[in-house]
Amino acid sequence: MDSVYIEILDTNKELRKELADEISENKLKDKKLKFLTRELEVCYRTLSHHDSTILAHENEIASLKSEIKSLKQHLHKALQDLRQKGDVSTAQDIHILRLEDKVDQLKKRIREITDKKLFGSQINSSLMALPDILRNIGTALDQVENYIDGVDTTFNPKNTLNGIRISLTTVRGHMQRHAQDAINLQGQLNTAHNLLNNANGRINNLLMIWQMLEMNVFEELNY
Repeated sequence: MDSVYIEILDTNKELRKELADEISENKLKDKKLKFLTRELEVCYRTLSHHDSTILAHENEIASLKSEIKSLKQHLHKALQDLRQKGDVSTAQDIHILRLEDKVDQLKKRIREITDKKLFGSQINSSLMALPDILRNIGTALDQVENYIDGVDTTFNPKNTLNGIRISLTTVRGHMQRHAQDAINLQGQLNTAHNLLNNANGRINNLLMIWQMLEMNVFEELNY
């Protein structure tokens, strides 16, 4: 067989291999960009679901939503460039890595905000009326129940329960400091006590359920 023909065959074989590798790499990048886009959509839905109850972070949530929209535009453009140009380059790899890093940072910050919600050291009882705090405690208890029922598992229920306990302590301190004023509002005070007792009862029940779930999971893992 002619040596030139053999050389052409070898070159053609090498080019086919390079093309196959490039197509494979582009497919991986395509999947990665689609995954990041879905992650951003989850981030946006999480913020939209909680933004009415995270008043302390209202401005930051608006900023995060804006950043999510901007990142989605960058991801869309990167996906278009990948499909139209089929360009496998170091610059493109670096760009995708940066987008991945930004998405991870967003997810981490959103997780921190939604875990804390309205509770913890950021609550200032002097700026929030007692009924508002109690209503938020009720909302948080509903969310923990939804977690146990499997309706919403996007947050850490232990953090939320700890936050509720801190809020209840804040409420008690608030009531003690204004005990004299509360004499003239006996009806509201009685209602507040009932709500506190109800909240404590629900917390204890939820903690018992949580412990039972943990025990069941532990037993299943060691079965």
